[in-house]
Amino acid sequence: MPRVKKAIMFSLTFPLAILSAISGLGIQIVLGPLNTFMLGFSESVSGATGLVTAFFTAAAAVFIIHLSGHTPVNISFAIIIALGATIGALFTIQYSTIRIFLNFRRVALSITILISLMLIRTLFSRHIGGPISMGPDWLLAHPALNAVLIGLLVGSFSTLFQIPSGAILIPALYWLSPANESSVQIITTSLIVIIFAGLLPTLTRATLVNREYGKSMIIAGIIGGGIGGFILNMTSSSPAPLVISCILSMFLCAWQAYRIS
Repeated sequence: MPRVKKAIMFSLTFPLAILSAISGLGIQIVLGPLNTFMLGFSESVSGATGLVTAFFTAAAAVFIIHLSGHTPVNISFAIIIALGATIGALFTIQYSTIRIFLNFRRVALSITILISLMLIRTLFSRHIGGPISMGPDWLLAHPALNAVLIGLLVGSFSTLFQIPSGAILIPALYWLSPANESSVQIITTSLIVIIFAGLLPTLTRATLVNREYGKSMIIAGIIGGGIGGFILNMTSSSPAPLVISCILSMFLCAWQAYRIS
């Protein structure tokens, strides 16, 4: 029976890892509840297993993209975003259980869905993969400040309203990051943010990972992440990765809104 469950979890994690690599969204948002539902894990074990799997999935995708050498990414920009997101999350996590924020969570999820729809509309209306930045000139002229503000925005908003951070990060990178970044670069930047933002939690919560099933899920994440990274790299300047990311973001936000109803 354990072998069957391992095979099932591998089969479920593998396609999720591919989608995670292509979309730039962390896989842990789905794996956590999936582990609880399929395997009966506690919330802490489910979250830790999903978080570690997400880390290795993103790392495998970025490694494959880096090997190709076709997608230059500003790693320092992504690291600063990750630091800003971590700071924003640390400062706002104490307020996330306040009733006013809990009451407005569904509104925040609806706003996030609307932002994804706006991004899809923009992508289809322009018929290009690279973004045209909407940020003020003074912000675009200072990449480090740009990265810090994006990180603080993503970390604070996602923590206060318990929203998938990638659903906010991808549109923020599209509209606020430098205009010469392609869709693949934006997705890759998001994956790098997942790696660095999840590094410390991965190290501190690794002991909570279920060893019996966690290994098969991590292996599936690595293989799926690598394949997803290869597919992502093949899309060149196509807007397809961003469209997929927006569609998945809307699905995740709608699913979370349903769960709190």
